[in-house]
Amino acid sequence: MMTITINKWDEYQPRKDRANHTWFRVDNSIPFSEKLFGLDAEQRWFWICLMCFASRKQSSTFNYDQEYFIETFRVTKKKMDAALKSLEMRGAVTLSYGDSQTPDDTLRLTTDRQTDITDITDKQTVTFTSEDLLNLWSKERGVFSEVREFTASRRDKAKSQLAKYPDESHWRSVIEAWNRSDFCRQKWKPTFDDLLNESKRISTLEGKYENRQSTMEETSEQRVERMVREQKEWRDRRDKIYGVGS
Repeated sequence: MMTITINKWDEYQPRKDRANHTWFRVDNSIPFSEKLFGLDAEQRWFWICLMCFASRKQSSTFNYDQEYFIETFRVTKKKMDAALKSLEMRGAVTLSYGDSQTPDDTLRLTTDRQTDITDITDKQTVTFTSEDLLNLWSKERGVFSEVREFTASRRDKAKSQLAKYPDESHWRSVIEAWNRSDFCRQKWKPTFDDLLNESKRISTLEGKYENRQSTMEETSEQRVERMVREQKEWRDRRDKIYGVGS
């Protein structure tokens, strides 16, 4: 079984004169800790839970009981695994693997570590990742074409653009604007590659593809106003000819 050691645990348990602490030290610098950089809210909660668990055990080292942690901490396996990798990489924890651990157990945290570290780096650069962007497109694309292969080239372009535009709302606004646009839905039909094009996104957000009413087309309000105006003009001419009201 894998064990977790919270490094520098003494920093969180400064009182040496007391045993069986029911508390540990966390100050107002924790939201800004470099150890937690790149972790989302759920993963930061997992880190707090790990410290609570160590405090209850009165030990900085304890077994990693994954199923128990999932059920107790209400954190998904994927989130826990990613958080542990990041915390280990930043020196917050040390992960040890027992001799009895099976290859499948090791796979749980170490499969394709190079790719995992790339994913962590991606999350540290932007909270909204390239995978999140692909999922957003898949869910919100409407009539536009799906992405059949998330190639390395597309992934690199996505990461580059996300570094400049990390807010999900930026990307969602572009997709929503395309879905509103008759031109986009019926003629242009932009693709995921168009979404990765900065100039096209900026043009979209500036309103280039918004539906515009033709100057030759008359709305119902304009039609009513025209009819009222014409009726008034007709009455004025009638009154002038027949001397009504004079």
